[in-house]
Amino acid sequence: MKIILPFFYCFVLLFSTAYCQPGKPYSSTNSKAIKLYERSKDLLNERKDDEAAKCLEKAMEADPNFVEPRILLSELKAEKGDLKNAISLANEVAKINPDFFKGNYLNIGQWNFMLGNYAEVVDPIQRFLALPGISPEGRREASRMLASAKFSVWAINHPVPFVPKNLGKNVNSPLDEYLPSLTADEQELVITVLTPRDPSKGNDQRNLFEDFFSTKKKDGQWQPRRNLGPPVNTEGNEGAQFVSADGQYLFFTACEEYGSYPGGRKGLGSCDIFFARKINEKYGTPKNIGAPVSSSAWDSQPCLSADGTTLYFTSSRAGGKGGSDIWRSKLGSDGKWGAPEN
Repeated sequence: MKIILPFFYCFVLLFSTAYCQPGKPYSSTNSKAIKLYERSKDLLNERKDDEAAKCLEKAMEADPNFVEPRILLSELKAEKGDLKNAISLANEVAKINPDFFKGNYLNIGQWNFMLGNYAEVVDPIQRFLALPGISPEGRREASRMLASAKFSVWAINHPVPFVPKNLGKNVNSPLDEYLPSLTADEQELVITVLTPRDPSKGNDQRNLFEDFFSTKKKDGQWQPRRNLGPPVNTEGNEGAQFVSADGQYLFFTACEEYGSYPGGRKGLGSCDIFFARKINEKYGTPKNIGAPVSSSAWDSQPCLSADGTTLYFTSSRAGGKGGSDIWRSKLGSDGKWGAPEN
């Protein structure tokens, strides 16, 4: 499930804290460049992104070796979906001062991965992993990305027969559609769609949120998809859904919402598992599945067995083997879900 959060402004805060502490010098001594850079941070905090970008560009012109504005501008470009220019700026940072910002190599690798440039992921991620002081979580995630990139390179060079068929315009659109969930009779499909709150603002991630859409098959053709609407969908994010085999229950993930977005579901932790029952062809009010399945940890991606008695899901709770593991809970004769097993 993609969680759309005001990440970039958290980055600005963390970056400023790490490199702009009192007494800690900038990588530049050019007063004009520094003034422009500091002004850009104020503009970002005011969410005046375009003005901030111009300030950062002027700061780079004033001192071509000033790395801080390049790092900040690369993050801003990535946030806007301009990954090619984000990578270009991050590569410039690596050439000017390769040791200045540890996360720069991680950014280069991640953005190349997002573009499908898998061969370009390997070197920066290996450089990142060779740096001292990397957190265990950062090392774990970077190692996973490296393994995925290496496999992707191999898979592209060793293709297998595979001819996917597009489900057509009734299901697909210029938006992002993902995580399809199909009923056992293959007559109903539920998907997650990344939808803009305000179409005029485009694909800015702060303008996107997740909703469920469904489509039914008639005469062998998928019909125009429809938004499931309330009470399942809210102004917050709902995703990682699973439809029960009989199509009567929808299990999904919802998370605490951050920032100014209303409509987030309150739960026991950052992300919880919810379910809704279909009544007269419409899903009713969702309920948190509750403890012990939902917890204070991250719980997501539910999957119900065909007989409806075993729920599989992912969780970052204590007692796992890695950062997040697959767990299962069995439905008791009393109708309650049992303690999850790793």
